[in-house]
Amino acid sequence: MVVIDPAAFARRQVRAQLTPLGCVVLELSGSEPEPVIRRQLQRARVVLAEPAPWGRDAGRWLAVLKAMNPGATLVVCTALTTRAAVVAYRQAGAADVVAKPWQPARLQAAVRRALAARGPAGGLDPRAGRGAATSPGGESPGRACLEAGPVQGETGGTEEPCGQA
Repeated sequence: MVVIDPAAFARRQVRAQLTPLGCVVLELSGSEPEPVIRRQLQRARVVLAEPAPWGRDAGRWLAVLKAMNPGATLVVCTALTTRAAVVAYRQAGAADVVAKPWQPARLQAAVRRALAARGPAGGLDPRAGRGAATSPGGESPGRACLEAGPVQGETGGTEEPCGQA
């Protein structure tokens, strides 16, 4: 799972609140170079994003994120929840909008739904014509888990179970 929010404290809150669900959370500020964001999003099953810093371009920015990994479920976490903004988020591909400040149970429920919609980790990528696996190394998800076992987290944190990113 990838969390994109310019506020470090918000990213830490998301990480702390989703750890009980067994989620591996990679934090991005949104100011990283596009190739870095693209690489991390291509591995994600769920993307939580705060679009407010992009103002009127928030819908376009979310659509770009969604295009980087159409198979990932996009969840928006923002304080900007006017009707027009929510419609723009939905049109950009957001599956859910969680208002800030969020209740931990509401955030967890949104992520549970997003994970259920996405299916099991390492599932087949619908964009791949020959059913290529979406695991980070491109190998079959089963083989990757059997050979790799626990892997060191992307941010150098605790070990994460294979296939949870």
